[in-house]
Parts: sequence; structure tokens; C-alpha cells
Amino acid sequence: MKWLDEADRRRQEFKQRQAAISQQVDPLFQALADELKKHVEAAKTRPEFSGLTFRRDPESVIVSLPVDHSSRGTSLPRQAAISLIRDSQEVVADISGNGAEDSRESFQLEIGRDGAVGFKRKDAFLPLSEVTIYILWPLLYPEIAPYPGPKKQHIAIVNIPGL
Repeated sequence: MKWLDEADRRRQEFKQRQAAISQQVDPLFQALADELKKHVEAAKTRPEFSGLTFRRDPESVIVSLPVDHSSRGTSLPRQAAISLIRDSQEVVADISGNGAEDSRESFQLEIGRDGAVGFKRKDAFLPLSEVTIYILWPLLYPEIAPYPGPKKQHIAIVNIPGL
């Protein structure tokens, strides 16, 4: 029966996909952690973010911003907890504290058309720098969260008769 053959083929493709993603989980999470640290260090050069801290272990990253009592008026620090969820092959960032609305961003690890494993948010693959901005934006700028996403370039196609 053809449907059994089709189901077996799909199951085999699924197993191969899962195995390919599993091989890239640790290197991708390490690359994300490195990118986050780079952005945290850049943000620390600004006076309002000089207290940012960065902690990492094999399956999580914590970025914290202590409270500036003069401007924020609360004792809870803002914190981004970025976790690797191996079972579902995703990275989840929970942003909380400082009286602002908590938020969550999740990024699936997926195989792109080119065969490379990368981070996917909703229906779009994102470079590491964009994943990092999606995570840090609500932490650093809760009053204007969420991150609106990268600016899109619009290309106009004009049909000019005679050309």
C-alpha cells in the first residue's frame, strides 16, 4: 500500500531532520550566547545600561539589569532568562521584572532550504544579530517593547511600455 510507504518515507525524513538539528543545538546556542555577550558589552558603554550583567551555563544565559531607583521606582531588576529546550529544539527567552509587562520570545531550531540549521521565529529565519535584538530589546527598552523587527526593503517593479 502506497500510503504506508509514504508514511515510512516521511518518518525517515523526520528522523534525519531531528538528528541534523540535534547535532547543531550546542554550537548554535554557544553562538547565540557569544552574540548576546557582544551586544551586552556594547550596551554597557551607555550609562543607563552600565550595570548589565551576563551569566552563562551550558543550557541557559541570564542577562540582568539592576534597578535605578531614581528613574524606575521599583526594587525588581529586569532580567532575560534565555533557555535551551532540547526536547522541542527551541530557545526561549523570558523577560521579566521591573514592573514592566513580562514577555516571552521563542525561536525554533529549523533546517532552512539551504540545508543549514538556524533560528526561526514565526515563519522567518533570522540571523543571530536579529535573534539577539528580539531578546534584548524588551529588557533594555520595556517602555517601547516589543521589538518591531528589521526594516523591510520594498522594491517597486514598474512596467514601462517600450522598454
